[in-house]
Amino acid sequence: MRRFSLLLALSSVPLLVAGAEEAAPLAPRSSPTVEPTAVDPLFEVPLSPVLPSARGLALELPDPLRDAIEAGRWSFAADRALELEPSGEQAFLASWCLVKARRATEAEPFLDLMEGPPNWVLLTQGKVLMALHRPEEAIDALALVDLELPIAGEAQGLRARLLEEAGRLDQAQAVWLSLAAREGPRSGTPEALIWLAKHHGEKTPEAYPFLRRLWYEYPKGGGEVWASAILRRHHRTGPTDWERARRAERLMWRGYTNDALTEAKALIARTEQGSEPWCRAHYVRGRSYAMRGNNGAASLAFADAGAQCVEAEGDFGERILWWKARSEGRMRHHAHARDSYSELGALYPGSNLADDAWLKAGEHAVDLGDWEEAQAHWEQALVELPLGDRTAEAGFRLAWRHYVQGATAEARRVADQVASMPIASGRFDVPAARYWSARWALYPDVEDPWTADPSGRDEAVARWVALCQEAPWSIYAVMAWMRLSEEAPERARALAARPATLAAFEPSWLVTREFRERSADAIGLARVGLMQEAHGAWDAVIDEDTLHGDEYAWWLELRRANGEELEAHADARIWLRTHPWDPHRANAEHLARLVHPRAFGEEVDSASEPYRFAPLTLQALIRTESNFDHEVRSRAGARGLSQLMPYT
Repeated sequence: MRRFSLLLALSSVPLLVAGAEEAAPLAPRSSPTVEPTAVDPLFEVPLSPVLPSARGLALELPDPLRDAIEAGRWSFAADRALELEPSGEQAFLASWCLVKARRATEAEPFLDLMEGPPNWVLLTQGKVLMALHRPEEAIDALALVDLELPIAGEAQGLRARLLEEAGRLDQAQAVWLSLAAREGPRSGTPEALIWLAKHHGEKTPEAYPFLRRLWYEYPKGGGEVWASAILRRHHRTGPTDWERARRAERLMWRGYTNDALTEAKALIARTEQGSEPWCRAHYVRGRSYAMRGNNGAASLAFADAGAQCVEAEGDFGERILWWKARSEGRMRHHAHARDSYSELGALYPGSNLADDAWLKAGEHAVDLGDWEEAQAHWEQALVELPLGDRTAEAGFRLAWRHYVQGATAEARRVADQVASMPIASGRFDVPAARYWSARWALYPDVEDPWTADPSGRDEAVARWVALCQEAPWSIYAVMAWMRLSEEAPERARALAARPATLAAFEPSWLVTREFRERSADAIGLARVGLMQEAHGAWDAVIDEDTLHGDEYAWWLELRRANGEELEAHADARIWLRTHPWDPHRANAEHLARLVHPRAFGEEVDSASEPYRFAPLTLQALIRTESNFDHEVRSRAGARGLSQLMPYT
């Protein structure tokens, strides 16, 4: 009860920052021994350090300015930003706020002073120059904005209008065509299609493809109503079945599932079975039901379309089978889900979903109690797709099953196949296979797992040492080290020793050149406190799954510095499940403090001491229960940091 009183007391503590040393950006100590370049051990790509001057915030924003930016009160924000020293990042921030407040002419003194996110600086300069009636300079600035960014549509649209006003119609048309040529729905594309249709004349055959694309690519918005009216009045050509199917799919992704279902049903009735529009329509119909949580209707809607679409263009057949199996699995119809996953693997062996299908077919076979069939499915994944994304997991499950059946030699054969895969193909299962294959070499008898076979000791020790060296971040490296501490204690001590060169300093983050270039806008925006814009830039060009630990840490550090402690910490926990960090890296302790902040440090220490409760254990409990959010409540009514029920 005394410990419960401790937890209840902590559950009412308001949210605090982790303490001065945790709240401030964790700037590294400089050292002349830091090498200017390094190589990532997992992906073998060159890395370069982030200088301390690029870490943390570039500006210390007063709270009123930060609050105004977050609330979109741009005129007030501009007034506060003008109070800062007008140079570098301050000049950019002030100019951005002035542009957003429609006071762009006031930013003229800052035109040559702006520094910061390169593409956003160009856009801001372009808008200021437009307001100052300096179109040629504005055109030059806007032309340099990257077409892949979310602001490209706005920047190039402004540029095209300036070119048109200057009488340079051919160049304006070229800009609009470049926007229209981008695949998929993108910012600025509807405006480009509208301009091109009007430019050619709404009634002309040349305008038709632009009008029709507005109709199928941007339903319920983006000029679609205008385009539909013109198509009805002036163009007799109706949409193709492909265009109808594409429109149905776009309606689905935009959340108009009722409209998507209506159009998909009509298409299925009118199109040839097995054609691309027919397959797409089946996918849209079933997927729309799945999006609404109606898994039974989704399974029925998919029907046998997956088998009918093998020869169709696109990947709708395999997607149909995958979602059909998923819907059946959600209803716990294990036999149907197993059959659908098996059908996917058999009909689409080259699909990037096939390895997942074989894995899940085996899982559902286990749910049905058929271990023999499960093993056959997992073996199929190893044979058909030895380097698939989920093959390592299927292989390790198969190896473990062989072991518990007493077939240790067969278990080692399969485990060795998984162990030979690149660690990046299975960050959990490849180290697991390496650990257990070594352990089975030393302890081969499942009935007597603690009696060693001396003939396998050298092989096991060598494999465990290699695992500790190659994947020290893995839980299986920890397990390997524990075994080494018993079988080869000197090797274990050598592995655990922290090199003296690593204890001397905490180097900066080490990032790839590609990341530095692609993230320049997002990082630059975050460093001046424009987090909404920073997230948009980050999401547009960064795939977090491909990031190295230091790259993600740089972004995480900036989010924390901008007051996103809870959100950043929650996202980091999810990211770390598949991207563990190497504890032998020079900045391992720095990374650990960043990812595992000692929030409520003083309160936890003072509350733990009377009860002899380890403070770090309580920190871990709070992190697990509430993620340091004292306002969170569970569905059952648990509340506070430690998620206790009111009556506890």
